[in-house]
Amino acid sequence: MGNVVKGFSEKSLKKKLQRAGFQEEGHLHKLRYLERALEAHSPQTVFKRIGMDSYRKFREFASKEAPSGKESAVFIPEIKVTARRVTVDGINLLNFSRDISEPIREELGGYLKRIYEIRSRDNVPHIVDVYDEGEARAIENYLRRHRQEK
Repeated sequence: MGNVVKGFSEKSLKKKLQRAGFQEEGHLHKLRYLERALEAHSPQTVFKRIGMDSYRKFREFASKEAPSGKESAVFIPEIKVTARRVTVDGINLLNFSRDISEPIREELGGYLKRIYEIRSRDNVPHIVDVYDEGEARAIENYLRRHRQEK
């Protein structure tokens, strides 16, 4: 699990999450709010909610009655791309076939990093088909101007 939550060993934390019905696939981003939720709520309530709630509901729950009103730091997990697999904070996410070349593995790892960076800012990653880097920059510039107008 990478960084273990205060007061729980990695093994006990995994066991509690499994009992709560927590599914790693598609829900790992909830874990960045786990420690904050445990600071503000009872462990029984937190583990029940992390298994049941959507990401947004759990994030709101974790933020309610939190002792400190500090904004959380941007969450960028440690993503490692090796010859055989991709891990996110030490958790095996993807295994590669031996037939996939190293440049493709690195490219896939880069995409995963970018997706997690976007999600860490509570934004939605969206893939847009563009011809080249110039067109991609033009779209990003348009979005930047559009957001400033809001």
